[in-house]
Amino acid sequence: MNLRVMIGNNLVDLACHLSLNENRLIMYAVTQLGADIEEELSISLADCAALYGMDRSTCRAAFKKAADSLYSRNIVLADDPKKRKIRWLQVGSEVVNGYITVQFSSPLAPQLVKLKEKFTIYNLINAADFRLSHTWKLYLKLMQWQSIGKYKPTPDQFREDMKLSDYYAGGFGRMRTKVINPALNEINKKTKLTVTFEVEKKGPKIVKLIFTYKSVPEPQTEILNLHQPAPKTSPEQLAKNAQRAEDLAEITGAITLAKNAGEPIDKFIPKRLIELAKPFLKAEKETVTTI
Repeated sequence: MNLRVMIGNNLVDLACHLSLNENRLIMYAVTQLGADIEEELSISLADCAALYGMDRSTCRAAFKKAADSLYSRNIVLADDPKKRKIRWLQVGSEVVNGYITVQFSSPLAPQLVKLKEKFTIYNLINAADFRLSHTWKLYLKLMQWQSIGKYKPTPDQFREDMKLSDYYAGGFGRMRTKVINPALNEINKKTKLTVTFEVEKKGPKIVKLIFTYKSVPEPQTEILNLHQPAPKTSPEQLAKNAQRAEDLAEITGAITLAKNAGEPIDKFIPKRLIELAKPFLKAEKETVTTI
């Protein structure tokens, strides 16, 4: 199961406008997208429910509502000189036999299937357990700047990045208590990131919010961010790296699906990945039955 999200930074910024379930649906759809932006994707609601720890009826209703909202949203890409209004989804989505259909708008191709630079890659499994919308938004911004390991917005920029209402403009304490602390708590508990937070002041005024972070170098949580163009690598090595990333994503996805379904993990892991999966399963205190 490939759960690698690869998305242009313009869309990362726009994704911060989305609700929790809108992000869950759109990011899962990105993991299923091939080279054709207009491909009609059939998303299994059973797989999504297992991944996100939702019951199927809740997932069905939540994702149908999310799809309808995504279709009705107008967005504008920052690098579009014509500033055209476009939609996330090209057509309305329907739920049939446990699947929801998703089709991205064709103008999003440069941000999803024709990426060359200024894009972010992360493993969706690392965000699957988030229960707060602000957590997902902050995680996206951290991933966007992972090559640097610091995210340093001004308070006003942070409110804009998180798409916070004017309610949070009255004082930093409210924003820290209701947004920053709960989001950091989820990220530090549910991912392999270790994030610390401090403020930079000029006199009594807070001028920067500084998030410093690093990830535990475990294969099942490998995250690659290419906010800058990637260094030159041979085509052969690129192919090997891409295949390994897909294999690791498939393994971590299988582990989560098995846990949420309460079934043996080896039932979900393809035979060809059993050997690669054994070290990760040992870390999870699980065993793999030889096939």
